[in-house]
Amino acid sequence: MEINGVNPQQIQKIYQQQRQLLSESEANQERESGDRMEISAEARQIHEFAVQMEETPDIRQERVAELRQEVQSGSYEIDPEQIAESMIDEMEAANPASGEES
Repeated sequence: MEINGVNPQQIQKIYQQQRQLLSESEANQERESGDRMEISAEARQIHEFAVQMEETPDIRQERVAELRQEVQSGSYEIDPEQIAESMIDEMEAANPASGEES
């Protein structure tokens, strides 16, 4: 029986060929199965609303200036009943079960 020696150059060549085939195969798979995403008209509209909300300031500067002027001039009137009703409404909205009687 004769055992031939292993040729390192031949092994390296085979390894490189396999590596090249594998990388080409992976590249083809990536091109073929690329991720795609379609956004519905409703999602686009929601996005547009979100952008508009981001652009809208939280504080209405004109109203703040009006109120500041009224407070400074002493003409701003407070309605305690309206404030109390609003507070009760907010508490009931935050905890609807507490308003129920047994």
